[in-house]
Amino acid sequence: MSTPHEMLKIQRWMKDAACKGNNEGDWFPEAPGNSPAVKIALEICKNCLVKQECYDYAITQPQLVGIWGGVTARKRGGIRAERNKSE
Repeated sequence: MSTPHEMLKIQRWMKDAACKGNNEGDWFPEAPGNSPAVKIALEICKNCLVKQECYDYAITQPQLVGIWGGVTARKRGGIRAERNKSE
């Protein structure tokens, strides 16, 4: 659970996110894969000013679904698993 201070930090970067209010891509695909809508979402993420902040947040929040920081939930799970193996 995030503290109020952490939530303020999150909200600060979220207001600058390229996906904010953007309906073009599929940010929360139900099935893994690269549908055209998922590809659009990932393309929008590429040029986002807060992509790194979004990625850093999502990688520490395993309960999050969807595309965050230009990475799908499935891929973030793999990244976490790799990190856990190396620790």
